[in-house]
Amino acid sequence: MEVQYRDSLVGIGKIVRITNQHSEALTEVLVRIENPNGDVKNHTIATLDRGGTIELGWKKLDGFEVEVGAEVALRCVGYALPLIVELSGEE
Repeated sequence: MEVQYRDSLVGIGKIVRITNQHSEALTEVLVRIENPNGDVKNHTIATLDRGGTIELGWKKLDGFEVEVGAEVALRCVGYALPLIVELSGEE
């Protein structure tokens, strides 16, 4: 999986882009986003097709604003350990 972020087009937080680079679809992808101030938001993606990308921002996260420096942890069926990425200020 690849995790990137971009600015929100409406200026509210960042938009997290998650791309499945695996050769198969991933199911029950659990996304945990923790901002530097400790605020946490969890989101579940039922299926992410191979090569598919989903974007998560304040609208899909019910008003939660993703900040630079947030930690994004991804878990899914078939993998024991999460992928953990920090959204650094160098994007």
